Amino acid sequence: MSSAETAARLRPRGSNNLGTRQFNERVVLQAIRLHGALPKAEIARLTNLTAQTVQLIIARLEADGLVLKHAPLRGRIGQPSVPMALNPDGAFSIGIKIGRRSLDVLLVDFAAQVRERLTLDYQFPDPDSLFDEIRTRVQALRKTLGPKRAQLLHGVPQQLAAVETVDKERRKAPQRFESARVGKGLQRLRGRRSEDESTLLRRFRAAIEEIAHYGLFDYVLVNDDLDEATTQLISIFLAEECRRGRASRRAERLLAEGRGYGGMLPPKKP
Repeated sequence: MSSAETAARLRPRGSNNLGTRQFNERVVLQAIRLHGALPKAEIARLTNLTAQTVQLIIARLEADGLVLKHAPLRGRIGQPSVPMALNPDGAFSIGIKIGRRSLDVLLVDFAAQVRERLTLDYQFPDPDSLFDEIRTRVQALRKTLGPKRAQLLHGVPQQLAAVETVDKERRKAPQRFESARVGKGLQRLRGRRSEDESTLLRRFRAAIEEIAHYGLFDYVLVNDDLDEATTQLISIFLAEECRRGRASRRAERLLAEGRGYGGMLPPKKP
């Protein structure tokens, strides 16, 4: 794909039809986000919106504090144009990343710049403590904004609700733990000669730390024989499909069908 085709695909396009106010506002914001500060005439050209529509949208966005004016561009023919840019303090959001060795909770402004980063390093992401750590860090980031700017924080109730949902489902769902024989695994890694001894020792200690948390899981798989471990894993999935909660709908449907015949046998099909 040529650079011209790529630019055309990325170019935001608005609509002049009625009832598309929010969509057009997003298109204008996306144009500014992609190209930086832009005069209204340039925004109209990029978005395929009329100059009057862009004027109204910019006025609303400026009143909402989402965009701000830059210094006028002088030295050209006609009236100086005024570039409009995103207001970094117009809105904020929080991002959460759970990694294998660390947790990152970020505070991001409306210009997609990271304002604050809270990190937690660990050997193993223990879910019993990790979700509490997330809640604590989200609340700490809210406090850094202060009462006024905290009102501009979007998505946090939904994120915390999602965390609560995941935590709740995690406690109900079966947990699987897969482990390889440590000695054989270390011997295999040494045979590759792709890492020095200090790196192997660090990975070995991390593996031991992970295995020490086997008690958090409902099922434990020792990945010593790949075919056997695969068969065991498939058996776990099949067993989970037969749990009462998942099979209740089918059982209730069968009950309803049986009761529909008043305890009698269903008629034979012709």
